[in-house]
Amino acid sequence: MLTIRFDRLGLQAGDLVLDAGAGFGRHAFEIARRGANIVALDYMADEVIQTRGTFGAMVAAGEMPEARYVGVLQGDATRLPFADNSFDRVITSEVLEHIQDDVAAITELVRVLKPGGTFAATVPTWYPEKINWLLSDEYHAPKSVGGHVRIYSATELKAKLRTAGLDVLGSHHAHALHSPYWWLKCAVGPRDNDHALVSKYRNAGQTCVCANRFYVQAGIHDAFAAKLAARAAAMKAGDGLDGPTEQGPLIDGRAVKKAAAHVADALAGGATLVTGGKPGRGEFFEATVLTGVAADALLTREETFGPVAGIVKFDTEAQAIDYANRGQAGLAAYLYTRDADRMTRVSEALEYGMVGINTGLISTEVGPFGGWRESGLGREGSRHGLEEYLEMKFLVRQVAGA
Repeated sequence: MLTIRFDRLGLQAGDLVLDAGAGFGRHAFEIARRGANIVALDYMADEVIQTRGTFGAMVAAGEMPEARYVGVLQGDATRLPFADNSFDRVITSEVLEHIQDDVAAITELVRVLKPGGTFAATVPTWYPEKINWLLSDEYHAPKSVGGHVRIYSATELKAKLRTAGLDVLGSHHAHALHSPYWWLKCAVGPRDNDHALVSKYRNAGQTCVCANRFYVQAGIHDAFAAKLAARAAAMKAGDGLDGPTEQGPLIDGRAVKKAAAHVADALAGGATLVTGGKPGRGEFFEATVLTGVAADALLTREETFGPVAGIVKFDTEAQAIDYANRGQAGLAAYLYTRDADRMTRVSEALEYGMVGINTGLISTEVGPFGGWRESGLGREGSRHGLEEYLEMKFLVRQVAGA
């Protein structure tokens, strides 16, 4: 997820750019891809190590000239290890809200920026961030070590940038749909990245990689269903402007009718409605959990694209694979197991383009995104995404005397 507007950064080939708080390198990779030379800095050692490894692999694979990769360093934004006027551009994305002394950090970032250079900073928008703070104390300081320590208003951030000597040229918003995802994470616990509730109900189930249905082994079926239903029943759907909510509307009336039709079909096939199941005002639909869903129910064969979770019970591994592969689509699947051999065996047997193993979050700009069967052909993202824009040429030469 890129939050910096590169079209407004004025980036030129050969520029030296500092990405402060680079994380796992999403902006740093884009800067290098656009022809600039990059220095990435982060406070966390594990993120520095992984980003170094990714850059090294990109250089080794010939995807990026070695000269563009200046370095990935561990460091503190309030005490930068660089001389004055070192960088043509400085960016910091979703970082300042984590730093207690943000004024010191901004001062340092401006110090290393060349006269006439460009500085870009992004922070969470005030209103969605306020909801996160209300939903979970674990999201922010003091309970969250390294978490957010303040909620910026646009006025506050611009004032601090001007005080540091910068001319503020403009602002923008990005990735509004990321807010409902974080509201869900805060509702279930912000550290619980793999929670089934997040995988199923983020953006009201309206992403192409949301879990569409769950296949749960008989031994844990009842416990899983009870916990998922309890969480879903507690979710509040409604207009985000009316106060804290965890779920927004579906895209239109047809989407509501489709969700209702999938619930009705499952119930006609013998399923039990545990919670939800009804449309709300306008285009809202309750977070729904169904158990005892037949393996050939409509919601197992079609994408619901709504907040309806059908649970199918299975006994054996072979049965689960058979059920999972019966659908028409094959974009993403998610496998949870402690058995390392099963991770490989089942992942290879699933007819899906992407498989998350013990995680419900798989999307990354550096990975090949795409599916099998009716989920389409080809990939986007990573070096494999370039293959869709290339043509293969076969050359044949006659050798004299052969």
